[in-house]
Amino acid sequence: PAPAAAASPRQEIERPFDASVSADSYAVYVEVRKLEQLVWTSEVRTALDAFRLTGELPGELVGVIDFVTANEEALSSVRVVSTAMPARPDIPQALLALHFPTPEAARAFEPKLRAFLSAQGLAEPSTPPKARGARRARQPESQTKKTAPFSLVVKRAGSWIYAADQAFTFKRLKGDGTNLVADNARLQSFRNRLASESVFVYFDVALSKHGWQLQLEEAQKKEEVSRIEATTATPDVMTTTVTVDPTLTPPSNTPPPAPTPDETVTAEAPTPEVVETPAEVEVAESPVTEDEKQVVTVKPSVQSREEQAARVMMSRLMSGIFSGGLREPEAVGVGVALEGDVVAARVLVAKEAGDPINIIPFFPNVVSGPAIAPDSLSIAPADTEIFFAASLDWSRIYESLLTDMDKPPSRGDVLREGGFTADDGSDEDGSEVQLASAEKSIEAMEKLFGFRIREDLLPALGNEIAVSLPLDWLDGRRRSVDEEAAAEEKAGGEKRATAGPVAIISLNNPEVLRKVAPFLFAALGAGGPAQTERRKGFEIQSLGGIAYAFINNFLVIGESAPAVRHVVDSYSSSQTLATTNRYRDSVAWQTHQRLALAYVSDELMKGWITQTKKMASGSTDPVVIAALAQLDVPLNAISYAATNEGDALLHEVRVPTGLAKLFAASSLITIKEAPVFSNEAMANYSLMRIKMAQESFKTEHNKGRYGSLEELYAEKVLDKEDAARGEYEYELHASGDKFNATATPKNYGKTGRRSFYVDETGVIRAADHKGEPATAADPPADQFE
Repeated sequence: PAPAAAASPRQEIERPFDASVSADSYAVYVEVRKLEQLVWTSEVRTALDAFRLTGELPGELVGVIDFVTANEEALSSVRVVSTAMPARPDIPQALLALHFPTPEAARAFEPKLRAFLSAQGLAEPSTPPKARGARRARQPESQTKKTAPFSLVVKRAGSWIYAADQAFTFKRLKGDGTNLVADNARLQSFRNRLASESVFVYFDVALSKHGWQLQLEEAQKKEEVSRIEATTATPDVMTTTVTVDPTLTPPSNTPPPAPTPDETVTAEAPTPEVVETPAEVEVAESPVTEDEKQVVTVKPSVQSREEQAARVMMSRLMSGIFSGGLREPEAVGVGVALEGDVVAARVLVAKEAGDPINIIPFFPNVVSGPAIAPDSLSIAPADTEIFFAASLDWSRIYESLLTDMDKPPSRGDVLREGGFTADDGSDEDGSEVQLASAEKSIEAMEKLFGFRIREDLLPALGNEIAVSLPLDWLDGRRRSVDEEAAAEEKAGGEKRATAGPVAIISLNNPEVLRKVAPFLFAALGAGGPAQTERRKGFEIQSLGGIAYAFINNFLVIGESAPAVRHVVDSYSSSQTLATTNRYRDSVAWQTHQRLALAYVSDELMKGWITQTKKMASGSTDPVVIAALAQLDVPLNAISYAATNEGDALLHEVRVPTGLAKLFAASSLITIKEAPVFSNEAMANYSLMRIKMAQESFKTEHNKGRYGSLEELYAEKVLDKEDAARGEYEYELHASGDKFNATATPKNYGKTGRRSFYVDETGVIRAADHKGEPATAADPPADQFE
């Protein structure tokens, strides 16, 4: 017979992702364009190595990292596309696509990928195509690989390799072909505007709702199928008939029967809310000398129903700023890129023409004003560690709040013209009443407090508002400093100035605010004796729990007088944020006009490094010592800005890459040193218990002196476990009205490094004495360490 003609190679079909998947298939679209810039940077490698040492990385993720690293050259020019959250039935839950420069590169990489997935149990073992007519040898069951609960399906189409969690066809992914990813105008617009970023993420909010509903329906179908199968199945089990004597009483833990319709169940009525009485503020007109206090008379009055209504309405008005229901954007685009020693993230939030600009997308009542070049930088102190400024449209915010206030009020806030009604909307005699509108309630409030919001207050306010605060205020340490300053001042000491949280509000008419401010703060609940002091040529008013001052065209409000004094002192000495190089350098990338900006100084990184070094101080663990070497990173600030891009709001933030190293090193040290920290905390707690037991022994048990450990045990004011906790040795010496107790690590360096000491003063002290007892000369133990 004539020889058969050679079969021509099958022509490969190129299937680009954008032309192979419909735009309504998935709500989430992810694209990684520069894989090498993300995976193989020193910061990422260091962080991954640290987490690998701690054992916190899942084995599957470690395998992926090793595979990517081993194929670094082949993957360096690959573009990765992934989708998730399906919005159509019968398509994979997630789809991954790798785009290689050429079909040959994809063809060469495909067997490596299949082998890796097979080794990880994520795909069936790949087998070479069998020759025509040949039979595939059956492998023994012992040699077959174990597969995961699902098996990835891998397909190659030209220079593209696709992988999904279930079988798929390109015809199904493409739909009717009239609405492809390539045709999605908003996705393509966001992707082009974020084209320089290494990672791009697009989230279609509207489509995600449809996808979520689809997932719920699928889950309900599976649940219904399982229920039907369970009810129709005939279990092969042995049944036993049990006869119950009806005369037996039910066990004591049987719940009581439900009440019959004729029975009545009573419950205590909730205690009605007590509304505090607002204060009438009278400001004295007498002159004030430098640093002299001026007492402002505050007359408490019996609160009328009208005053109660006004107070509640003002509270509802202010609290409504961060309420009003969520306003979700239609779509969000995110781009992430490495730019030198910072990670830059840009977020585009879609908005429709004519819609208000919401600087916080999910709070509809926070309406942005025009773009600004912040002047509050010339007021905020130079040592400000966290700063945020934004432009707000107060008139639109007020109108939006009024609209929300006309909605049905919550329980306890039911009002009518002239005051409160009962919670059920009836008057005291039980008759129905007509609830007043927001406008009428506001008019009544304005009459009582002596100013009009729309005509007087809003025009006097500028668009700019800023917040300045120190980092340590977030963990509560700064509050204790303010309390000490207040106590010292009350005792006649010097009036201190300390950094604290303050709000800085720009003003169009400061004179109006000077007249309105006392009544406005009283309406907001700031009562109590008011005082005035003059400092550096400015007046600081203190009213209850707040203090405020006018500096040029700005109103500065703080939670304490020391915080406002610090702003006044900094401004008077020209030590403001606008004059600092570290701030200017960190925001040099921002445009001049912004809707909002934020700044976190490099003190965050400095403090983190200092704290991490304290944690590892004295450690002999080689892993900890190696982690300490990773703390030598450039110190940079975190900065943020928001601008209006017409059809979208652009949020942009820059974070130092060194934070990744700090986080990894800190996590590693914390895990490695956890036993030491735990034992030291237990020793500190045990000495605290001994201190409390001594006070109880001396006073409550009328001994008139301090006791030994045996005496404390005998009086049952101390358990033996409290003086024998953890890996520390405890010693107690007591004589008359003196005592001291020490806790020393049993195995220095492994069970603990710091030694602890306490005496009759009640102050627990600690220091590293290389395994020797602590003394009264040691510094107080810091609970934050």
